[in-house]
Amino acid sequence: GKGQAQIVCAKCEGSAMIPCAACRGYGDGSWLAGVLPPASAPALCHALAEQAATLREWFEERARREMRLKEFTLRLADAKKDLDATAKLTDDTVDIVCPKCKASGSACEECWNAGRREYQIGTSQFERYAVAQRIDRQLKELEKGPAPLPVLPPLPEIEAGVVAKDPVKPPPVQNPSAGPAPALAVPKSVEDMIKKADELYETGKTHLEKSKTSQDNQTWQDEAVKALQDLKNAQILYTAAQEALDAKGAPMPKSLLEKHHLNMQALVMARKQAP
Repeated sequence: GKGQAQIVCAKCEGSAMIPCAACRGYGDGSWLAGVLPPASAPALCHALAEQAATLREWFEERARREMRLKEFTLRLADAKKDLDATAKLTDDTVDIVCPKCKASGSACEECWNAGRREYQIGTSQFERYAVAQRIDRQLKELEKGPAPLPVLPPLPEIEAGVVAKDPVKPPPVQNPSAGPAPALAVPKSVEDMIKKADELYETGKTHLEKSKTSQDNQTWQDEAVKALQDLKNAQILYTAAQEALDAKGAPMPKSLLEKHHLNMQALVMARKQAP
């Protein structure tokens, strides 16, 4: 039948949050006006603004492509569930193992002892295999690679030397954590990788909730940094587990893909929350 399928939200691109309407999640850039006053170099400011918009579109396209890649991976796993691996699909028919006798062919009235059956276009059996083929084709298109880097035109040289006499320095990046984070020890087995990643995901969520609900500025910053670190490490481990399974040629569990997707959503939120 027509059925239903879950897809990534077109509004938030799967991040489960809406970016700031003023800066679109890229932070405050008003300090740049102190470095390069627009009135003193209008052509240069215009060129920089256009390049910034081009780069922003490129970053957003990369994020959309990654989310769609994960969406189609999950959809393909669902579509291929219980399908015949030996099926032969053409534009009009699909030839599969007889669903009644399972290729035994013993006095089967469905396949007339042939062990296989052919279904025409328009049947529910044909549509299942056709949908899986379409999703697989779309997934391969997405796997060809990220969007190419944009080519930026050269900046106007006539105003290249215009800089404010006392330029405003960019706001310092605050890191309330004490020292650099310790190196992540990646477990050897896939099971241990996933188990450790699950633990980091849960602690990261806890830190993120504490940061969002805290009224104290220092606590908000500390918890946000801890959440960001835990969720980053969880993402590394989930990715390492997927790569290890790919190297072995083992099937990818749907639960692992879902955990990777959920952690990515939490990581996006932690990046917005962190100072």
